[in-house]
Amino acid sequence: MDFIVLATLEGETVIAVTISYDVGCQWQILLPGRAEVIRTRGATSTNLAEFEMQFALPVWHAAAHEEACRAANSLSYAIGVGKTDGEGIERTWSLLNPISWATKEMGEGARHDVLEDKIDHINWEKNINFGRSLHRKLIIAVDEAATQEKEFKELSLTVPKAVRERWHAMEKAYALDKTLENPRMIQGGKSAGPSERDITEMLKADELAEARAGRAPLVEGKLTAAAFMKAGLQIEESQRRILAELAERTVISADRSSEIQEMRFALFRKIKAFVQLQLTYMPGVAEIRDRDEAARKSTELPPKAENVKLYLPSNLGAEERRGACLPAVAQSEAMLRKGQCADALMALRACLHVQAHLIHWRNVNTAGQRAATRSSTLLERIKERRTRAAAKYRAAWTAMQALKGPDFAPEFQKLNDIDINGRVEVENDFVAIRRMREADTSRASRNEPTEKSAKAAVSWIWSVAGGTDKEELHDSVRLDWVKSSERRERWKEEVAILREEMKRVMRSLSAIQREWTAKSLARQTNDPALDSGLSAYALRQVHVHRRIGEGFFRQWSKDAKASVAEIAAADRDLLRELMEGTASEVLEIEEEEEEENPAVAPADDHVAALRYATRAQKARLQLQGGEGSGSGESLDHVDAAAGGEAGGEAGGGEPRG
Repeated sequence: MDFIVLATLEGETVIAVTISYDVGCQWQILLPGRAEVIRTRGATSTNLAEFEMQFALPVWHAAAHEEACRAANSLSYAIGVGKTDGEGIERTWSLLNPISWATKEMGEGARHDVLEDKIDHINWEKNINFGRSLHRKLIIAVDEAATQEKEFKELSLTVPKAVRERWHAMEKAYALDKTLENPRMIQGGKSAGPSERDITEMLKADELAEARAGRAPLVEGKLTAAAFMKAGLQIEESQRRILAELAERTVISADRSSEIQEMRFALFRKIKAFVQLQLTYMPGVAEIRDRDEAARKSTELPPKAENVKLYLPSNLGAEERRGACLPAVAQSEAMLRKGQCADALMALRACLHVQAHLIHWRNVNTAGQRAATRSSTLLERIKERRTRAAAKYRAAWTAMQALKGPDFAPEFQKLNDIDINGRVEVENDFVAIRRMREADTSRASRNEPTEKSAKAAVSWIWSVAGGTDKEELHDSVRLDWVKSSERRERWKEEVAILREEMKRVMRSLSAIQREWTAKSLARQTNDPALDSGLSAYALRQVHVHRRIGEGFFRQWSKDAKASVAEIAAADRDLLRELMEGTASEVLEIEEEEEEENPAVAPADDHVAALRYATRAQKARLQLQGGEGSGSGESLDHVDAAAGGEAGGEAGGGEPRG
């Protein structure tokens, strides 16, 4: 893997490179050292220090990583990649697996030919569908970019300018130094006690100390008791997520239903692995599980993945627990449940903070049905998050009570619906303000708390470990603001990337036509019929690719929607020149002029500056080395920082996720 990456980067002029990899969060740590060893051995001359490397997790794979890892490494937040999800390479397996199974009985040569024909066919279909796919993507991206821009501006209006500037500076600082606090997450449990992660690390350290001192027996399993219980709680969380998804929707679309089935399938595999681990850490559970299975009626269907009983220590009675599992397992679950309570309470308070903030802003600033509908949609999403956090807390609290009783962690109480309410901020001059209003005969504003709510007792959820700190409000709103900013930037990048991909497709098609035109005269034999046939075939390829380019141009020039009409008009002339092969260079005139003054970049944002630098460097190389062949022009270097992709027979290559 290391050598493949280094060999790929050999001789590249692109400086900014983004690599998405399933375990990129770990791989990037040791890659520089291993790459240096490979380079010193002479296997490659690539020096990673000369590149600006950005590592990211594919969007779907990131879901399997911890929250902090996702917030730091998800491709959703990577600069310059637009809305690329990094899963494109995985999607090809759905096309290749059936043909692989169908050819497994063939001989090696025949199978190789069939697979190559299938892959060629897939590539050809992808290439000729660029006209439709890129056009549809551009329409979607333009609309969504406008939506995200509007939502970000609306959210920004609710935050003071000084606070926004501080958050923006925090974003920029984190982009340069990943060791700083991540603005995209709230440190779990920081105001409600130790988080689940903190407790997991503490339990592992305690187990190691006990084992070293000889006070605890060593089990044959590969995990500590804490890690084993952590795996069980993660499965329980996945079950809760599926149940919440089903409860929130009265009608589930076919696509979403398929996704839920995939989630169930993956969950069944995790449950199967967890059951095997239970044989080591909870050996008595197998007998209990067999007994319950025997008691199930033959007419009763097996439970779905989200309803499978995990037989955690908290699911067992006191007597069953003593005989079925190791003492350290029950203790680990109790401590981890305490951490879950802290994390869930933190998330619940964050939701209430954001809800109060949005309601206040709506009451003060919105008017009309359209604005009210947008606010209601935002509040509904916050409500769903609040419901999931409450369900997690209740499950953790119930399990903790079953394991340790009411005297364990008394700061965490039973969560009733009435407890889930925001803390009303009441200043000490509240009564005087009310009296002034009454004297002025003016009515209260919609966001002003009533006397009843002001005098009501504050819910206990705000008194756990100093939870009334106003910084929580800033953190919660900051999280939404930063993510809204990230979404806005990614969609703006996506629009720019799609426009660039359209240009590169046209440029590649033009280069292919020139290549086949040259081939029509390149081979001369003593057989006139053969010469005529070779020339006719080459000219036919020129005609085919010209027709493809003309079809793309017609489709992309359509004003299918007003939102893309301006973009289509701006790019039409350049696309036509690229299609006809009359555009000598993609660089704009003002960009070439800027090259004489490298101190000034053509745009303020980082992505545009990187794109400018890369293109300027390519232009200099072409001026030094000549025009180059048509084939070379069709394989322009990828501007990795902007997420653009080229290559393939018609400017394609591997499609972006």
